[in-house]
Amino acid sequence: MAGLSRDIRWVFKGIFEYLLSNLRFGRLVDGDRAENHQLYYYTATTDSAGGEFTIQHKLGVAPYMLLPVLNLQAEGDKLVPLEVSQVADAKRIYLKSTVNDAEITIAVEG
Repeated sequence: MAGLSRDIRWVFKGIFEYLLSNLRFGRLVDGDRAENHQLYYYTATTDSAGGEFTIQHKLGVAPYMLLPVLNLQAEGDKLVPLEVSQVADAKRIYLKSTVNDAEITIAVEG
């Protein structure tokens, strides 16, 4: 930016300050994209016998990151241990947990 004129730098500075001070993840809506991030929210229930469970996603590519999310608008929501049971693919995420029948919320990036 040092090579830009003072007027242009001033415009870009305002844009960057606005964008960086207004980044939000947004409300947790199953299958929806985060407000200003390339994350998608999903809800699922862990297996009743501690085995593998899958979460279908619509990213079209294999996601590479999952963040457990604690929904502060859902009383009783909890974080549970999650383990990757198989590498995710373009349609599903494969997990298992030591906690049975727990509803979970996750954010996925792909």
